[in-house]
Amino acid sequence: MCVISITNNLNFNIMKKLIFTLIAITIVLTAIGQCETRKYISIAKKVFDHKLSSSDFSNEILFLTIDTIDASNPNQNSEYREYTSSKNMIAEFYYTFDFLKKEGSFFNYYEFINYSLYPSPLHQGFLVNTKTDTYKIDIWNNKENIFKIDGLTIQKLEQKIKN
Repeated sequence: MCVISITNNLNFNIMKKLIFTLIAITIVLTAIGQCETRKYISIAKKVFDHKLSSSDFSNEILFLTIDTIDASNPNQNSEYREYTSSKNMIAEFYYTFDFLKKEGSFFNYYEFINYSLYPSPLHQGFLVNTKTDTYKIDIWNNKENIFKIDGLTIQKLEQKIKN
């Protein structure tokens, strides 16, 4: 009886370690597969460095989502706006972006290829820190021309993440 109990315990521990290892490998391979090249980081740098111009946007209806109030409350409303003029959208985005008083550069840059939440072959994101919080900036690229932007999102995270 005692031998069976020890064997079952060992099998359980081995299975736990195996499952943990498989999950870790999957996460690493997914991250590598999504961010391997950083081919489009120049677009993110333009967003961060206040160098966006009207020519960076598609000719479609553009959108801006601002979710900076209470990240711990999943029922908190986001502010969603649509624009027909990229000039107005750029001004609103940078007004909010500057209000955050970011510190340092952006970090944790990633590229998702064929992102399932938005019909685009490319979706980009990065994190920005302020004194007290971390914000996620998403760039929603156009499905016809990935060098053009359809929308931007500023989202406050629940916890500050060290750069």
